[in-house]
Amino acid sequence: MKCEKCEKDFPESEVQESHDIPKYMGGTDSDGRHNLCKDCHALYELEIIKVSFMNMFKHFPHEAKVTGKFSARIVNKYFFKEEEESNDRS
Repeated sequence: MKCEKCEKDFPESEVQESHDIPKYMGGTDSDGRHNLCKDCHALYELEIIKVSFMNMFKHFPHEAKVTGKFSARIVNKYFFKEEEESNDRS
């Protein structure tokens, strides 16, 4: 089967059906479907989550935004394996 995003051929077991509006968000088959390889499907789902969160974040109360920023800093330190917080990016 061919991935509709990267256009590479994959065995049928490695192609997943992706919905334009994910089912966990209330999407249905009539909203549209695409056959994507596992990697492209994961990237697509990540983009959906990012866009959805960015739209929701705008409406969060100030306290929730502060908590979210603190959590982002923790993830950042872990991701970049930083020992101490540094503002120097030179």
